[in-house]
Amino acid sequence: MKRFLQSKSRIGVIIIMLEVLVFIPILISSFFLSSCSHSVEVQTIHDTIPGPAFLRFLAMLNNSKTSGIVHLRLYSPQNQDLFTDVNPEMNKQFVPVNHDSALVLYANYFFGTGTQKFDSLTVPARKPYTMTTIVLFRSNDPGDPNRIFPIFADDSVRKLIAPKDSCYVRLINGLPDYPQPSPTVNMHIDDINAPPLFKDITTGQSSPVNFQEIRNYVLMPAGQHTIFVRSETDISQEYHSTLLFVKGQFYTIRLSGSKGEGSDQLSIDAE
Repeated sequence: MKRFLQSKSRIGVIIIMLEVLVFIPILISSFFLSSCSHSVEVQTIHDTIPGPAFLRFLAMLNNSKTSGIVHLRLYSPQNQDLFTDVNPEMNKQFVPVNHDSALVLYANYFFGTGTQKFDSLTVPARKPYTMTTIVLFRSNDPGDPNRIFPIFADDSVRKLIAPKDSCYVRLINGLPDYPQPSPTVNMHIDDINAPPLFKDITTGQSSPVNFQEIRNYVLMPAGQHTIFVRSETDISQEYHSTLLFVKGQFYTIRLSGSKGEGSDQLSIDAE
């Protein structure tokens, strides 16, 4: 009788192991295939086992006369199911995607006074658990200036915790016509004549942020601050905004619009 019970116990263990081996891959596969279009808030990622990559998007098409939202779809521009809507404000919602293959997305957006346009973009395969911001600019190609021009930024800094009484800020320059002929700017904290925030790590000199560049996160003291953004060569124009920066938080500062159209502005997004 004792041997019979032991054998029965072993059979039960084997059955349980088989159920785990069969159903766990199904559950994992179901997650990646069904949750691809659902955003998640990512705070800390641990690079321990293979998993999804995380993407988030920002639209900077400078569509001052129409909607600035870009609709992204999988498989076809005619697909009724959205992959995600891309807004002109930065947030902290990431979309999990399969990391080991390229992702083709079809974009639907408007430009000018409301002309609809379709385009596509390819997101290369990413490493597991990587975090990436993809900013959708408009192409500056004179032959076709209204196509999507994606710029990728590594968001791995978001895995870190800011030191006590500090926060992280970054600057995205989406202003195409200031200053001329080279639209480059830098950021100054609390005083327009204060040393620039972004400097060359070798020389210590100012390292301006070019048009369609994402200058990634740097530490800044938390607290109430006025952010000034201006050219290092033309100080006749400056942009500023005041905000209470919370310790431990991440912020995206956006310079966008068009100076010529009067839509130029500085915005701060708390992520």
